[in-house]
Amino acid sequence: MKPEKSLRARAMDILSRREISRAELKRKLAPHAESEEEVENVLNEFAERQWQSDTRYAEAYIHSKSRQHGKLRLQQALAAKGVS
Repeated sequence: MKPEKSLRARAMDILSRREISRAELKRKLAPHAESEEEVENVLNEFAERQWQSDTRYAEAYIHSKSRQHGKLRLQQALAAKGVS
């Protein structure tokens, strides 16, 4: 039987695949955490170390979708993903 991954390891696995917003990362980690405080600690550490950045996520998202959608649509999509 495989040992259970730590919350930090799960976050690292998720972020190693692609940029992701803080809100999405929180949603993905929540089912595996014992408390919301534990999730917040991991999120704060990753943001402090610049491993997760909503700014970088927004730039990557806009770059990938800008040819397909206008400014308003991009703003709405980012707001829906928890990025201001």
